[in-house]
Amino acid sequence: MAARMSQTTPQVADTDTTALVPDAPRVRILVTAVSDADLAAALAVVRRQVYEPSPQVVVVGEGLELEEVATATNLEEAIRTTDSSIDYLWLLHSDARPRPDALAALISEIERNEASLAGSKLLKAGTMDELESVGGATDVFGEPYSGLDEGEIDLQQYDVVREVAFVQSASMLVRRDLAQGLRGLDPLLPPVAAGLDFSQRTRLAGGRVISVPSSEVYHQAHCGQRGRGWREQAGRLRAMLIAYTPLTLLWVIPYDFLVAILDSVASLVLLRWRPLVRHAVSWAWNVLHLPSTIRQRRRLRLVRSEGDVELFRFHAKGSIRLRAIGEEVSGRALSIFDDDQALARGSRRIWGSPGIWGAMVAILIGLFAAWSVVFTGMPNTGFTFPLEAPTVALERWFGGWNDSGLGSSAPVHPSVGLAGILSLVWLGAEGAARTLMTVGAVVVGVVGVGRLAGRIGLRGPGRYLAGLVIISGPGTAALVGRGSWLALLAAAVLPWTVRSAFVHPHEFGRSRFTYAGWSLLLGALLAAVSPLLVLAPLVTVLIWRLLGGDRSGLALALASLGGGVIGLAFLLGDPGWLTDSSRSLGVAVGDLWLPAILLAAVPLLFDDSRLRTLGLTGGLIGLGSIAAGTLLPLAPGPQEAVLIYGSFGAALVVAAGVDHFSKNVFRLVAALGAVAILVVSVGSLLNGRLGLPSGDTNERLSFAVTLAQSQGPGRILHASAERDEIPGEAQPGPGFWYRLLDGTGTTHDELWLAPEQEGDALLRQALVEVSSGAELRPGARLGSFAIDWVVLDGPEFVLDGALLAQLDLVPTPLDPDSRVYQNGESTLLAGTTDAPWRRWGAGFAGEPVEGEVHLAISFDGDWEPESAPRQWSLVADGSEGRAWYAASGADLVWPISSLVIVSAALGMLGLGRRRS
Repeated sequence: MAARMSQTTPQVADTDTTALVPDAPRVRILVTAVSDADLAAALAVVRRQVYEPSPQVVVVGEGLELEEVATATNLEEAIRTTDSSIDYLWLLHSDARPRPDALAALISEIERNEASLAGSKLLKAGTMDELESVGGATDVFGEPYSGLDEGEIDLQQYDVVREVAFVQSASMLVRRDLAQGLRGLDPLLPPVAAGLDFSQRTRLAGGRVISVPSSEVYHQAHCGQRGRGWREQAGRLRAMLIAYTPLTLLWVIPYDFLVAILDSVASLVLLRWRPLVRHAVSWAWNVLHLPSTIRQRRRLRLVRSEGDVELFRFHAKGSIRLRAIGEEVSGRALSIFDDDQALARGSRRIWGSPGIWGAMVAILIGLFAAWSVVFTGMPNTGFTFPLEAPTVALERWFGGWNDSGLGSSAPVHPSVGLAGILSLVWLGAEGAARTLMTVGAVVVGVVGVGRLAGRIGLRGPGRYLAGLVIISGPGTAALVGRGSWLALLAAAVLPWTVRSAFVHPHEFGRSRFTYAGWSLLLGALLAAVSPLLVLAPLVTVLIWRLLGGDRSGLALALASLGGGVIGLAFLLGDPGWLTDSSRSLGVAVGDLWLPAILLAAVPLLFDDSRLRTLGLTGGLIGLGSIAAGTLLPLAPGPQEAVLIYGSFGAALVVAAGVDHFSKNVFRLVAALGAVAILVVSVGSLLNGRLGLPSGDTNERLSFAVTLAQSQGPGRILHASAERDEIPGEAQPGPGFWYRLLDGTGTTHDELWLAPEQEGDALLRQALVEVSSGAELRPGARLGSFAIDWVVLDGPEFVLDGALLAQLDLVPTPLDPDSRVYQNGESTLLAGTTDAPWRRWGAGFAGEPVEGEVHLAISFDGDWEPESAPRQWSLVADGSEGRAWYAASGADLVWPISSLVIVSAALGMLGLGRRRS
């Protein structure tokens, strides 16, 4: 057998196998000319077949003129002109090189098994007997399944004649009468699909289809038979449409559409776009050739003797394509827990993996901590509010109107665009997208820390447990407790972005485009949720190198910094978010965190392993960031970034401290400190909302919609002496905090207040006068800002006393926890008294009116149509029945730059995959 396996060209048979066939049938060989294949060599091999009587040979192809061999223009003609003295037709490609006994073996087995169609065992030419096909099965959608592993060698493991769903068209023997009844292979189909279609029609006509492994054919594949292009997919679909009865097609076609969608979406997740194109083009091709398909169905009906059940006998359960996608996705999902890809190579090794237990425990704890989010929904309070409709969110991000407060042309927070994209991917279900992003942050953060520590060199299960610290550690817990939903997302993305700047020794040699693409893409994602945190990978690499660490790449850290372009529009549009310390988030980190981090990090100074560098890096990051976020007067942007970065440093310390335990006293002390950090972190998660506060401000203020008249709700002035009572960012007033809320309900894009404009200054001045008691008609004064309601929360403060003596705000007991006043003097938010307008996307719309309509929003000349100022607000032409903000070219520079950055990152990933 070893000698035979080393042969890659046909050899002369040792014996005459025709002795096995009594009264040897007469055979005609139809050799189909294949482009780029050596036809003369093919004919020479065919003539060496050990079979008597000598077969007739016909070459099939257009424009062929051969002296010694008969020719035919096409296969159908060659089959039709075969006389009744011929028993069998051997359909062979000119790029096939059969062994001398291949034909004899086919005839022997087709006669012995009383079959109608027999296929040869195909071996890849030029290899050490690598198998290409031994016949195969399909699923109900025609997807072929050979059962062969990639590169599988022929060790005679398949040397048994068996009935199969289909055989390849490169070498098949068929009864002459059946071939003439079926009119041969479909000329529109490529090789694999043609074999499938002919095999299915053979079985529906009552014939048996077998695979004959003793008939060996070396296949050069010039015909493209090994391909999985759109032509093969379109051909399989055509074969399905021809073979199945109308009743079967009634349920198969919708399922095929569903499989196509799932396959396309899963492939896009795996960064493959071709499956989506193949599905679309294959259906388009079949629609174009539908008349031909109908004709083929009518031909088959004339010879059909079996129902679809005959085909179902050889079908694999479910979808072969989805099964392959599922195996790949699950393999990748499992492999993320080990850099050496142990889990991807076999599920039997799962429970023996060093990181799997820590990962599973950490993820289960995190998921348990999110039970309230999953079963009762997300809270709507603090900095956590529903997402806008994806199209509106994307419009606002792409140079649209910022609807926060009195409105502004200032860019919205970059997370608005990210949320819009994810909601769009989730088919517009904003609530489901928000819940999925929140719960997914737990898994992403846990795995990210584990993978980062693994890339640095740690292998113990504790590296995944440390992931709980980054989502609920010192800084993150303080921000999330204040209601910052984005802090969870930023904490989850941060370790992956830092990891992209580190290279594991096992990964040396991969394309640099892949590394740079991931750094750029993850940097952009991190900047979208926390713009200043994009500096973290660069700072981490510098600290790591300063302490003598290896495996880091400064260029990769700079590449991730390039992703910060995503957040530049927001930072440039609101410099106060970077510099104004009076807008501080007002959060504080507990006193126990700093001692716990010191206890875990300092003992690692006396460790001479890699844990020392990691522990010291984490200690410096954690202690420095928490101290800066707590003690320095920082603006909201820097404060948010350093607090999350502090949790990241604490997670690194925990990963080093619990990587593995020993009797070394320093290791034990470090482990105790790490466990203390871990326990305190987990404790902050156990409210069922991942640490987010409870409450639903929108539900509590829903009376603004319920009691609104035909003009719709205007704005709500929300004020309190306690800053935490105010959703999102708040403005400082004389002894209290306040902000304007949308009466229809606050959404995520409105949480960040734009820089102060004329209307904001006038509103602040009005509140100063109202709170002093000098203004007896506050309703009329506030009504010009379209304020329908005034809501006071928390302990009584100066506004409570001032409103006791006023004349036009009506106290309305709608909420037992708040003091609510209705304003009957409020102007319309948009429109006219006779034709009030409502919000429409990112603009306003209503009944068309002659003349101008008033919009109670900050004036900006880019509002259309024909806007003009009216004091601090604006008027627009009402003849079109709508008004919208038309972004200028300057508004589009940064959004377009962001798209270019993301596209470049994806392009680098694709180029890296090709080169690796």
